Amino acid sequence: MGKVSHSNFTSDIRACCGQSGARMARTAGMLALFTLLSRLLGLVRDMGMAWLVGCGPVADALVAALRLSHLLRRLLGEGSLSMTLTAWLVRHDVAHGREDLLPALASGLFRRLVLVLGGLVLLGMLAAPQLLAFLAPALSPEALAEGSRLLRLCLPYVLLAGLAALGMAVLHCREVFWLPALSPVIFNVVVISAMLAGWLAGGTEAVPAALAAGMSAGGLAQWLAQWGYA
Repeated sequence: MGKVSHSNFTSDIRACCGQSGARMARTAGMLALFTLLSRLLGLVRDMGMAWLVGCGPVADALVAALRLSHLLRRLLGEGSLSMTLTAWLVRHDVAHGREDLLPALASGLFRRLVLVLGGLVLLGMLAAPQLLAFLAPALSPEALAEGSRLLRLCLPYVLLAGLAALGMAVLHCREVFWLPALSPVIFNVVVISAMLAGWLAGGTEAVPAALAAGMSAGGLAQWLAQWGYA
């Protein structure tokens, strides 16, 4: 009987390990697929921008305005902030030993992010010409004025990307990984759609403003997707 029980126990362990390994393989494959899709859509986005905007003072202003937003997207929406928030939530959740504390912890972080990032966004909007002149000092006065307008359109993305990063952290704590991995795909789809909508509505002249506003709209879509599911 002892041998039979030990054999059954070993078989159960192997079955569990096999199921866990299969689940991890499916998750890894899904994350890799979403990452590849995101990179392809990012290439389509950049190609569309090059095709519709071209080169010149407006293109220079658009590139300068988007530079800060793309940097913050990598840091906030797809990088260190979401991992840091995940680690903080997991540590406090484990320390208290109660999963029902997760919503309260997330709400506290939400309020702090709104205050800090919202304040930075307002400050950036007020000082948009000075900020853009620092980022791209070679811009002409006309390009600087246009770039400041575009920068104000895409700066709200900073706040929305931070809130989306918090939503990703909450989902990671609940072992939901597919939606955070899909988040960059959502962002690129919204930006490409906004760019095409601007082109169809107002021609190439409307594309820069549509693309800048599309960044903020993409951040909003990311945030709503994460928080709506969480």
